[in-house]
Amino acid sequence: MNVHSKIAIADDECIVIGSANLNNRSMVLDTECCIALVAAGEPRIRTAIAGLRDRLLAEHLDTTPAEVAAALAHDERPNTVLDWLRDKPGRTLRTLEPVVTPQLDALVPVSARLDPEQPIEPDRFVREFVPREQHRVLTARFFVLGAAVLLVAALALAWRFSPLGKELNIPTFIDAAADTPPVSHLWDYANMGYDLCAFSGGKAMRGPQCAGLLIGKKELVANALLNNSPHEDTLGRVAKVGKEEIMGMIKALELYLKEDHEALNKEWQRRLEYARDSLSCRLRR
Repeated sequence: MNVHSKIAIADDECIVIGSANLNNRSMVLDTECCIALVAAGEPRIRTAIAGLRDRLLAEHLDTTPAEVAAALAHDERPNTVLDWLRDKPGRTLRTLEPVVTPQLDALVPVSARLDPEQPIEPDRFVREFVPREQHRVLTARFFVLGAAVLLVAALALAWRFSPLGKELNIPTFIDAAADTPPVSHLWDYANMGYDLCAFSGGKAMRGPQCAGLLIGKKELVANALLNNSPHEDTLGRVAKVGKEEIMGMIKALELYLKEDHEALNKEWQRRLEYARDSLSCRLRR
């Protein structure tokens, strides 16, 4: 784990809280708002800075500020003091020595781009990173655009009406959130060949709005479950559904499947006609 520091303490003389980055961008260009306290030789302020440093180190080393202060008084080199204080089990600090492979280092742009000494002119930046526009005649552009549209349409038709997707082993997904009624859509799309179908739990099913249904191949549904607890470092947090909503969704689905859908459609039609007739009367007036 690489920790991005937001505090810097230098020799009990200066403390900076904020973007404590020692680079050109933060020092010259657009540094964030920082709070700094400088002792300027004042013993009282030096003591306050040292006390904050000792409390922070004590918290992370699972010890007391007094022990940290005593160790620093015995040896002024911080690394030596940390080596001595962390030589015990429990919460502690460890030396971080990150290793960057030459292949990964080669992918990182030079510091002139990531850490410039002064702002880069927008025109210069665009010239270096955006290729010059190659002018083509208008007819050629329309021809290329039309060919691209025809190619996409041909691929879509082949995907829909041929086993191309199956041959390439690429699953197909349909967002059918509002596609009920009719109730038959719950299985129609799977019968049409879609590998995974998503339906909203609300709307016509009248279940919890934050719940829904995934219908399709077992392995794809299992992959969706990987976003659930205990895998907390995925997209599962933003799509979290509680146990109460899950049980409510199950009950809503049971009731929806048992409903007399023909009678329900007639009732909705009656309500629509009533609304239509009421509005028509008001408009005539």
